[in-house]
Amino acid sequence: NTRNIILNNEISYAGGCGVVLIGSKYFHPVPHHPIFNQVVYNHIHHCGVFDKYVAGIFLGLSDGNLISHNLIEYMPHHAINLGNSGYGRNFVEYNEIHYTCLETIDNGAINSWMEDPYVHVQRDAERSGHIIRYNLITDTRGCRVDEKYNLVSTPEFTAHGIYLDNFTSNCFVYGNILVRNGAEGIRINGGKNNIVENNLIVDSGHVIVYGSPQNYAPQT
Repeated sequence: NTRNIILNNEISYAGGCGVVLIGSKYFHPVPHHPIFNQVVYNHIHHCGVFDKYVAGIFLGLSDGNLISHNLIEYMPHHAINLGNSGYGRNFVEYNEIHYTCLETIDNGAINSWMEDPYVHVQRDAERSGHIIRYNLITDTRGCRVDEKYNLVSTPEFTAHGIYLDNFTSNCFVYGNILVRNGAEGIRINGGKNNIVENNLIVDSGHVIVYGSPQNYAPQT
C-alpha cells in the first residue's frame, strides 16, 4: 500500500470505518504498512452503522500519509483516528469536520493514542508525532445514557476537538479552528514535546487542557 490516492469519493453508511490504512509490522526490510498514500477530497458521513467504535478515516500502523481536504460529518466516534503505535508521522490538514462523537464518550474529532499496548515502542522512547493543521472542527458532541437508558447528547466533559491521548508526543497542532467542542478544544493527555500554537477555539468547555502526567519509565 504505497502511493495510492483515494480521491473524490462519497463514503456513507458503512458498517464500520470509512477508510482504513493499517499495517502489520514495525520493522522489516520491506515496509509492511501503508506509506505515502493520499486520502483527499472525500465526503465521509454517517458511517459506523453497526460498529460504533470507528472513525471516518483510521490510520493504524502507517507513515507519511496525507489526509487532506475531506468533509467528514455525522460520525458516532472519531472523524480521524491516528492509531496507537507511536510509529510514523502522518499529515492531517484542511479537513472540515462536523458532528462527531455522537454515540460514544471520552474521544475527539481528531484522536491519537500512543501507549502501544504491544510494547513495540518503549514508553520513554521518542515518537515521530503527527502534523495536524488548518482543520475546521465544529460540534464535537459526546453523549451519555440517561436514567431511562436513552442515548442523549451531553457535550460537557465527554468529547474534545483534538485529543492527543495516552502518550501522544511530538505532534505539531497549528492553525486549526475549533468551534463548539463540548469538553475541550484541545486535550493533551500524558504526552511530551507537543507544539500547539495559533489555533482558534470558540465556545468550547475549556480551551486547552493538559491531562495528568503519565509515567515514562521503560516498560518491564
